[in-house]
Amino acid sequence: MTADTRSGDGVAAADGGAEGTAAGDPPPPETERSLRDLLAALPLGVLVVGADGVRTVNDAAERAFGPRVGAPFAGVFPRSSPGAPPFAVRRADESGSEPVEVAGRAADGTVFPVEVIVSPGPGPGTALVLARDLRGAARAEAELRRQRSLTALLLESTTDGFLGTDREGRVLFANTAVRRLLRQRAADLVGRPLAEVGRRPADAGDGVGPEGPSLADVAARAAADGGASSRVVLWCRGTPRSAQVTVAPVVAGEETVGSVLTVRDVTEEERVEELKRQFTAVVSHELRTPLTAIKASLRLVTSGVLGPLPEEPARLLRIADENADRLAALVNDILDVERLDAGTVPLEPEPTDLADLARAGVEQLGSAADAAGVELVLAAAEPAVVHADPHRIAQALTNLVGNAVKFSDAGGRVEVSCTRGAHEARLAVRDEGRGIPHDQLEAVFDRFRQVYASDAQRQSGSGLGLAITKGIVERSGGRVELRSRLNEGSEFTIVLPLADTREEAPDTTR
Repeated sequence: MTADTRSGDGVAAADGGAEGTAAGDPPPPETERSLRDLLAALPLGVLVVGADGVRTVNDAAERAFGPRVGAPFAGVFPRSSPGAPPFAVRRADESGSEPVEVAGRAADGTVFPVEVIVSPGPGPGTALVLARDLRGAARAEAELRRQRSLTALLLESTTDGFLGTDREGRVLFANTAVRRLLRQRAADLVGRPLAEVGRRPADAGDGVGPEGPSLADVAARAAADGGASSRVVLWCRGTPRSAQVTVAPVVAGEETVGSVLTVRDVTEEERVEELKRQFTAVVSHELRTPLTAIKASLRLVTSGVLGPLPEEPARLLRIADENADRLAALVNDILDVERLDAGTVPLEPEPTDLADLARAGVEQLGSAADAAGVELVLAAAEPAVVHADPHRIAQALTNLVGNAVKFSDAGGRVEVSCTRGAHEARLAVRDEGRGIPHDQLEAVFDRFRQVYASDAQRQSGSGLGLAITKGIVERSGGRVELRSRLNEGSEFTIVLPLADTREEAPDTTR
């Protein structure tokens, strides 16, 4: 640090060559050293200025303005005057100085923003200036403005709606998509409580439009659970719309300061899905009636009641009968899938021993496995009683065994096992087939899904068996687990709670 040592200004020389102080006596060397060290360590620039110019600067001020001791006042603060605020010298007892932004000039002539706090200086006609270089802050503020503009652009460009709220649940912002959905202007939304956004109008009669939780309900659940997602009904100028809403709390430190809601209009998706369900149900039911008549006629002819048939016509009729069975099975599978989706599959749960189902499944499907050249065995049959519909669980097991046999090579082996754990029963089907790629483990449960592209032609089946199996098991309070390795085989396991532990388990549906 350097300092002017002109007498009478009360400023000690920073290099140890002080001439004197306002009191006439030089400060002790230790005090002078401590003062010099303190000023050098300050991150703020410290200057003593008078009408004739700069008299003292510390290291931080020198880095910002250059070595400007002796420089005229206007050379350091080009747009300010020593006789005008904030540099006008005030009474020594004046206090409460506020930061003011002024222009500063570096040694190379660059003008940049500076925040200063000005107080009376150590000598007559001087001012003590604490200066903070705002160039870094200006760059940060400009970057912040750029980021905000980019964020606003992204929010306005997306097709999903976004709502932001503060900690009291008032709307802070609403992008174009959500305003379009709600048919309201930004001024109609910003500042309103979230509980009033999209709420059911008071004049909407009972039974008019669908019901559902409100945005405020989902936001409250998100605040308690750390996030939430739900279908809601938004009333948009008197018209109900269905929306999928995801709420994420905004957390600062350990405090929730607001939330962000993603709103996606799914009204049309739901309408299309409903039309698909209706179409599938109608077509499936309409197919059942002629299929029943066709199958009855074929069975009557192939049974020989109407007399013996030549070998070739009999063969063709058997093929027709088999394909009629396949078509009937497909219709039944489609109906089962639709009823599972709608939650209307009839289930009649009762105490059921999975070991009995495993034995019966192996016995009933043994002939089909033999015809395919596959060995079907019962590897384990531990008694395990569950509370489930035995006919539906048997249907799920048949689907799994049928798949295992179908995708096993001749000479392969399929094992069925039933084991009991502390709280769960496990009904497993293991094969030695090709296995399933890791990225397809979830997709195999999708409707009409065949893992390999050629399977749809090479293997018979609708691709609905695993979807039906998963739906039945999940509706029965269980789950389906899958383990598979390429070229080593797959293992599908139906996991259900034991009947004696089911009653003890806490009710998690409330």
